[in-house]
Amino acid sequence: MEFKKLKEIYINICKDNDACISETKRVLKSENKKELLQFVKDNAIWCRSYNAITIELLDAFGEDLCNELGIYYKGVKDKIKNQKDLLFLGNFKCKILDNSTVTEMLDNSTVTKMLGNSTVTKMWDNSTVTEMWDNSTVKIYGKPERVKKQKDCSQIIDFRNKKIYVVKSKFEIMEV
Repeated sequence: MEFKKLKEIYINICKDNDACISETKRVLKSENKKELLQFVKDNAIWCRSYNAITIELLDAFGEDLCNELGIYYKGVKDKIKNQKDLLFLGNFKCKILDNSTVTEMLDNSTVTKMLGNSTVTKMWDNSTVTEMWDNSTVKIYGKPERVKKQKDCSQIIDFRNKKIYVVKSKFEIMEV
């Protein structure tokens, strides 16, 4: 799909759904697919609410451009290391996330193993983390049982039930 058509789609979505003026201006001022896709990434939850971040639309941007901006939505990646502000959605699977930050995990996305200081800032829907090691952190909006195994000083912050789960294998937990 050409850039002009994509831009027209996002302008209409913004207008039809009362997007804030500053973000609508970003869409209007965008001059290429990369700038428009950055708007989508920065507003992922809003875009998802209004069907503006679908697999079809991401395909129109192209998988290579999406991956360049840290958006992963299909396939399997063996290892992602030292990256920040990632967005996982669709049926994407990351086997090893090492010293990286995922801003949003949506849909059926999966991380098999988190290492180093990896963080998932927000985990939604049916997203899953299978193993957490080292100083990994996951902040969950939904069911905490979607994180399967923790080691060392991993922690899960469950906003739905207002609980924090911490593995105590090497540390004494002190309440303050």
